[in-house]
Amino acid sequence: MDTHTDTHTDTTDVAEAEVAGTAVATRPSASPLVASIYYNRPCRKQEGGQPIVDEAVVDLGNAGPVVLFWHCTGYTRRSEGDYLIAQPVINRDVSDADPSLRAEMRIDMPSAHRPLLRRRAYTKDLPQGQSFFGVHANQAAVTDTNDTVHMVALDVSDIGVPPLIRFSRWGEALDYGHYFTEQIFDSEGGPLLVSVATTAYSRKENQMLGATLWIDGQPKAVIQVFANPQLQHMGLVGGDRVIQLPKGRHSMRLEPMQGTTIDANDTWSVLVMEMRAPSRAVMLLDNVKATAQKGGGQVASAGYESTGGSHLVCVWMSGYTATANQVLDAQLLVDDNPVGKLQVYANHAQTHMLLNGGDIAAGAIPRGAHTLKVVAGKNTITDENDRVSLTVIEAFR
Repeated sequence: MDTHTDTHTDTTDVAEAEVAGTAVATRPSASPLVASIYYNRPCRKQEGGQPIVDEAVVDLGNAGPVVLFWHCTGYTRRSEGDYLIAQPVINRDVSDADPSLRAEMRIDMPSAHRPLLRRRAYTKDLPQGQSFFGVHANQAAVTDTNDTVHMVALDVSDIGVPPLIRFSRWGEALDYGHYFTEQIFDSEGGPLLVSVATTAYSRKENQMLGATLWIDGQPKAVIQVFANPQLQHMGLVGGDRVIQLPKGRHSMRLEPMQGTTIDANDTWSVLVMEMRAPSRAVMLLDNVKATAQKGGGQVASAGYESTGGSHLVCVWMSGYTATANQVLDAQLLVDDNPVGKLQVYANHAQTHMLLNGGDIAAGAIPRGAHTLKVVAGKNTITDENDRVSLTVIEAFR
């Protein structure tokens, strides 16, 4: 049975902004619809069971829930490996922290930095104005300044016509390995942003891992990562797909592809958000092969037509380094202007990894045609075994 599920499956508590452009009368400038809470924030050096970053304070405008897009890395010192958990804590209530927001990962190799499960998660109601954010580690999760936390809030409570949160859940994979989860959700027939993330492992070296999301018996999303080591749980290069379905009830099944092994140490996360005009989501790259480059080159690019809203750009990619103990990184450029960065610390050479920090608050991209590019850092290599997905969320008051 799946566990750790979030019961938020409707939007009856999502507030609408009273006046376009102003959240409350006493706040002359509106709080951001896409709020950057942590931007690749280096973690504290801690040995488990402690906060991994300093507290962040963000004004989120009107009272109500938000959707957190977040990711972090960590490692374990235990020789046999261990199960790492990073728990967001909102408004300092550690004793009542919402487990549906957490990220987890089985790390099999000691002292190897790894990205935990990348999350999109719908929060409980937050108060009007400022909220305090933190992230705490479980006893197994060690961090240092090579680890990072990246967190962005999509403030659905302040969007003029808020999206409908149809499904926001996560859990452990079923331990006999046939599938991650089976679920049911409803739709009014609008465009759906379907965000998928999983972990998995291979029983052989140098294998492509993958998972397929089936909706109503049809394959709607494929996510992958290349596994150089065997028996090492890894985060797949997930994605944020835009899918159109008819009005009604739909079935969902997330299952591993051939050659991919899952057990009770693997986790999954799915968010289904029905977009409503004028806000929208546009999928630009869907699990495409990265351009082969030796460092410093372009990994992928796509054209985008903005309608002038507030933007959250979601980039997923993998890469590797030729030399051990290097930072893998890549920049997102809009019309050759850098707007954000992904990164992860790679202890091992020639090992493909998912990069951290790909949810980028890009601000108000001007109305009109633009080019988005993903460009690798000097130590970051990509080849045909690497994958890239890129989706733009555009929000309006």
